[in-house]
Amino acid sequence: MNDPFIERVEKSCTALLDLYNSFPREVLVQATLRNRTVKEQLAELAGWTWRCAAIVKAARQTDTPLLASPDIDGLRREYYQNSQKLSWLGVEHDYRQAQQALLRVLHHLPAERRQARLIQQTVSQEVLNRNAHFSAELEQACHLNNRPLCTAEPEPSQFSPTMLRLSKLKTLTVHFIET
Repeated sequence: MNDPFIERVEKSCTALLDLYNSFPREVLVQATLRNRTVKEQLAELAGWTWRCAAIVKAARQTDTPLLASPDIDGLRREYYQNSQKLSWLGVEHDYRQAQQALLRVLHHLPAERRQARLIQQTVSQEVLNRNAHFSAELEQACHLNNRPLCTAEPEPSQFSPTMLRLSKLKTLTVHFIET
């Protein structure tokens, strides 16, 4: 069974890791995104992905878990603390595990729930959009360090170019997953 939504989630996570792995570790160590390290940011993405998997799993029969407002500052503190305990490899592994957990949850949801507007909106906000923003910021931060950028282009059929302004930097074209 090929579900376009599940494929979009999987491609988003894979594209992010491909970009992340396209840079030498020393570039990633030097790069900062919003005054935080790449490692801390990837740990935060892992945390949001774990959270998304948990609330989507809890929403198997009702939208109620999806309506809860997260304590964003509290979650960010928790994700930061987790990033400090883990090595680079540990953070990357945690992100991969979170991605797999989310994909398992989505695969096990009944099709009508998986296609529910609020579930798709939640996954888009919690995972897809965050992955896209992180990818754009990572590429820009590594570029500012005068390091080579990843040259792999996404397949045009799956992504659409979107303009993004990052703080006072020039506008650049990035490829966001259509949701």
